[in-house]
Amino acid sequence: MIRTSRNLAAAALLCAALTQSPIAAAGSDSAARESVVLGGGLVEAVDPQTREVTIRRDDDVIVSIIAGDEVRNFDQIDVGDRIQVAFYEGVLARMADPNDPGGAVTITDSERAELGDKPSGAIGQVTNIVIEFIEFNPETSIVTYRRPDGLIRLRKIHPKMQDFAASRKEGDRIEVTIEQAIAVEVTELEGSQ
Repeated sequence: MIRTSRNLAAAALLCAALTQSPIAAAGSDSAARESVVLGGGLVEAVDPQTREVTIRRDDDVIVSIIAGDEVRNFDQIDVGDRIQVAFYEGVLARMADPNDPGGAVTITDSERAELGDKPSGAIGQVTNIVIEFIEFNPETSIVTYRRPDGLIRLRKIHPKMQDFAASRKEGDRIEVTIEQAIAVEVTELEGSQ
């Protein structure tokens, strides 16, 4: 049985707050996609000198990570602890306001564990940018666009975005909102003390 803490609740609230944007409100002249990836594993080894943590993921793959200095309460991570991770990404594309100058704007927010608690935290960001549509190739699912700085980019797009791209014409100005959030928590398994 996993004992949950208030830190995971705070991280979940941060992710929810960051994702309360227009992505859920996609309409006929817009397109949106969202994805959530959940994962976890058990801590198999902790090296306090190098700050390396070895984790056996739920799919039985073993990975090692180096916890940077920003990981508060590193000394609270123990062999047998559970690591839980949630990653959210959402993208919304819609016709831009003709008066929008088009520069990129990014908002970032984060939460960290309280001193003395098991490590946990969440970070998320929302980026809005206006791009100029150049073309869409339905055979390859690749859209070509110009960023506000003049760079031309090609990107393969998700099937949920393809009808919107196919109905655009060269020179259309598209507002793109990209939301990303990740929450991580280390918890003790009950009875492991």
